[in-house]
Amino acid sequence: DFDQFHSEVESGAEGGIKLAAFLNDERGSEHYLCRKHFVFPQNREEQIIQPALFQKREGETQYFFFDSPAEEAVSGRLRLVRRGTTLFSLFAEGGSDFYRLMHRETVTQDDARFRFIIEHNKSGGTSVLLKSLDVRAERVVGLPVEPLKTIVQLDAERSKLSAHRAWDFRQQTPEEGAATLREFGGFGRSLGTYTHEPEGLRVDVAGTTNWTASGLILRQQIEGDFDLALELDVLHMEPCRWRNESCVMLQSEFRDKQWTAIEAKYSIRHAGDRLVENQLRRQRQSGHNDHLILNSQPSDDLTLLRLARRGDVIYQIYQNSSQKSPMVLGAIQARSEPVLPGDLKTLIHTEDTDRTTSVRFRTFDVWAEKLIEPK
Repeated sequence: DFDQFHSEVESGAEGGIKLAAFLNDERGSEHYLCRKHFVFPQNREEQIIQPALFQKREGETQYFFFDSPAEEAVSGRLRLVRRGTTLFSLFAEGGSDFYRLMHRETVTQDDARFRFIIEHNKSGGTSVLLKSLDVRAERVVGLPVEPLKTIVQLDAERSKLSAHRAWDFRQQTPEEGAATLREFGGFGRSLGTYTHEPEGLRVDVAGTTNWTASGLILRQQIEGDFDLALELDVLHMEPCRWRNESCVMLQSEFRDKQWTAIEAKYSIRHAGDRLVENQLRRQRQSGHNDHLILNSQPSDDLTLLRLARRGDVIYQIYQNSSQKSPMVLGAIQARSEPVLPGDLKTLIHTEDTDRTTSVRFRTFDVWAEKLIEPK
């Protein structure tokens, strides 16, 4: 249920709001019901309701946009309803109880995740007042039905974890730094250049056309709750081409059927905006990886990325130099089994061959209920 929808964008751009359903099917189906505002050349404007479907087919994402009637309502209700194998897209204008059927689509009965999205491209902005979000289902699981822990609670629980390893990359001679570096496995070591400086370990990663990365791999096995904290300086990141990104992330990977990975990520996009994000990665049977960003916040001065597992929930935490304390970015229900050697990583990725990303690792701390050292 929304109100006060407003969009101001430049010519050739669009702004809007979306109610989205992501199905866990083989095609990674994403179903959208959108309230959109377009501005075309010569400042011709169009206000519409637009159903859409994005699917992955034969390794490519295909986009389907269905009949989109004109609609200038600034308030109303977007509604997605699944009954059996049919998904209905419905819209009610203003305070009306009368819903119009915008589209229907045959779907699977796989589990679904939902998002409400506010967006615009190019310059301008979109604003809306979200009055309510009503979810009704045969079964609802996950974090929306449970309270999230605060930083104070997470810090207090971290202090009780019995195992702790700390690496300080600052104030080391090259010989000492090389010894410290050997305590980690190398991910994409030939791709990155590692330099020991008084302020920490500098890693420069040149760009590539395919997704590759360079970073450090933790050799220890971790059991039970854990807390990872990476202090860093982002020295250089360049905007990428359209729909690409360069990033640095802290990643925890699991060897389940979907090779689930939970990531606290800092990225830069084509427009130059820098964002800190919590991301869920899952692999489909086809081998294609799905990446779902659950929350993002602007950040120009990131100094900390942190992952904290409590039970089967992993919290993503960040801090900027302008903040007095860390902030919880979000949390993802994951897995509670041991994290095997090599499945905790710091990764730096650069998109496009004519670009470079430079990051300096200052400290890396690992707390855990049980930390098993490599043999």
